Amino acid sequence: MLTKHIYILGICAAALIGMLIIAATMEQSELAPVKTVDTQITLPAAGQPTIDSSTLLAIEDALHSIQDAVPALKSVVAQNQQANDKRIKAIEENIRQLKLAVQHSEDTTEQAAATEPQVFSPEQEQALAQERALAQVAAFDQALDEEVRDEGWAAEMESMISYASQGELYQGSKIGSPSCKSSFCRFEAFHDGMDSQDNFELIRRELPNSYHMQHFDTGGGSSRTVMYVIRQGEEMKNIIFNTLNPGAR
Repeated sequence: MLTKHIYILGICAAALIGMLIIAATMEQSELAPVKTVDTQITLPAAGQPTIDSSTLLAIEDALHSIQDAVPALKSVVAQNQQANDKRIKAIEENIRQLKLAVQHSEDTTEQAAATEPQVFSPEQEQALAQERALAQVAAFDQALDEEVRDEGWAAEMESMISYASQGELYQGSKIGSPSCKSSFCRFEAFHDGMDSQDNFELIRRELPNSYHMQHFDTGGGSSRTVMYVIRQGEEMKNIIFNTLNPGAR
C-alpha cells in the first residue's frame, strides 16, 4: 500500500513538471501561480502500515524540487517573450524601411519622368516651331498697332522699303506695302518658290537695322515672309515689354 502511495505521488510530480515545461515552450507571458496545497499527513491508524521518515524526506525533496523549478521556468517564459518582442520590433522596422524604400523609388520614378526631356517627331518639331513663330509675329504686330505714328520717320522708311523692293533680284516675290509707326516697320512678301524666297532674304543688305524675318509655308512650294525693320537706337525687346506693360513706361 505504501509503495502505491509513493508511486502515485511520483506520477503527480512528473505530471506537474511536464505541465510547467509545456507552458514554458508555449511561451506564455505569465504563468498562473502554482497553488500550494498543504496536505496534512495523517499517521495511519494502529494496525496499518506506517511511512518511515526517509520516505517522507524523499517526498518533501520532490516537492521542493518542483517548487524550485517554477522560478526558472518563469524566467524561461519571460526570456522567450522578450525575444519574441525583439523579433516583432525587428519585423516592424523592416516593414517600415521597405515602405520608405518603395516610396523613395516611386518619387524617384516620378521625378525622372518629369525631368526627362520629351522627344518629338520631326513633324511635331516643325509644328511647334510654326506655333512659336506665329506667336512672335503676333506680339510684334500688337506692339506696332499700339504705337503712335511718327510721320516724318515713318514716311521716310516706307519710301525706302518700297524703293528697295523694286529691285530686279526680288521680282520673283510679291512685296506688300510697308507699315511704319514710331519704333519699327513691318511688311510682307509672298514667294512662288524657294529661289525667290532665298533672293528676298538679300534685301537685308539694303535696309538698315533689319531686325527679324520669319518665313511661313503656304503650301504648293510657295511661302510668305514677314519682315520687321527697327528704328536706329531702339531695341525690340523694350518695345515689346512696353507694349505688354504700359504702366511700366
